[in-house]
Amino acid sequence: MANDTANAERKGLLDVIRTTQRIITLDIIFRALLGFVFVGMIVAANGMPKTSFGDPSAYPRFVGVIGLTLWVASNLNELVTQLRGKQQGRIYDITFQTTGMSPLVIWMRTGWVFGIMGATIVGVWLLNFHLAIPLFLISYLRFIGKIKWWVAILIGALMELPIGVLYGALIHVVWPESVLERVFDFSLQAPFDYLTRGLPF
Repeated sequence: MANDTANAERKGLLDVIRTTQRIITLDIIFRALLGFVFVGMIVAANGMPKTSFGDPSAYPRFVGVIGLTLWVASNLNELVTQLRGKQQGRIYDITFQTTGMSPLVIWMRTGWVFGIMGATIVGVWLLNFHLAIPLFLISYLRFIGKIKWWVAILIGALMELPIGVLYGALIHVVWPESVLERVFDFSLQAPFDYLTRGLPF
């Protein structure tokens, strides 16, 4: 009788673990961590003091708010899709859903994600945000999303507008000087500052 009770308890515990594993997947953990990052950026920005050079909190606050908005929209869309019993592809993350995929495809997708992200970090150091971030977006849209070149370039150019105009010219975020800018003694922010000169901001 005692053995039957112990076996029943172990079986119940295993059932709970299996159910939890089906619900709390790596994809869910990744999404939750991403949300915490955006919230953390907003909280950190609120604690940053203003300086005589401008407002250093503008960058993390803007990225945090935009990122959190897109994060909420993405998760709501995913939830509605799952409730309807539909499956849709995603191009921006690994998704960690590897069922039915060969190890080669998994490694290639993982390599693309982290390879392009690493190249973007190096690109910011070498080229500056003005070139690295749009190139990052264009690369993702074209090579992973299979979007047409002209559409990817158009979206990349539109991404440059908040970087150069909103952040740089209006909020006056000071970008780190890149290797390219030091070598040629030129600021990639200068054209945006010139075009927005005289605006009442």
